[in-house]
Amino acid sequence: MDTTLTRHLPVATCIGCGARSHNAECADGCTDLPLDLVDVDDLVAIATRAEALEERVAELSEVARALVEDDPVDWSAVHERARAAVLIAVPEAPEADVIEGWGCPRCGRVDAPQQCLGICIRRPGLVADVAEYREYAAEAQRFAEVDRTLSAFAHVVGGVHPRPGREQQTVESLRARARALLERTT
Repeated sequence: MDTTLTRHLPVATCIGCGARSHNAECADGCTDLPLDLVDVDDLVAIATRAEALEERVAELSEVARALVEDDPVDWSAVHERARAAVLIAVPEAPEADVIEGWGCPRCGRVDAPQQCLGICIRRPGLVADVAEYREYAAEAQRFAEVDRTLSAFAHVVGGVHPRPGREQQTVESLRARARALLERTT
């Protein structure tokens, strides 16, 4: 049986102890299984990071592609595009807390108790299965690795000022590096 939730669930969350619960019941009886959950806010944060990294990697790749494919290379346009690409904002990875609990993945019943502080005040919140979070985290990690390599190259392209009369030599050197980078990152 699959032990992951297939949807985001509204849960009652205690603002004191952090206990989470969602009442539900399967018509043919529930199966209690361990569930690892995360707050949907953390899921949205990691998904946003993955999307921002994907956008920056695409733009950085276009800088490298322009060096490889354009003939002649419009140096000032590539230079400015490289500088703009490295400035695309990418949010930090969230520090997601895994919520360990029990429940039924079919109906969504969740019980994630904590040591009670005696001040239970429950507020609504959304949780998701930690597997969904980990998929986005892995995607963000893959993009981050490519981003590091391409960003370093774009910093060079954005910071280089060829000496007069050596523009073509500079472009050819950067073109060779861009070609090698594109082969490694695609």
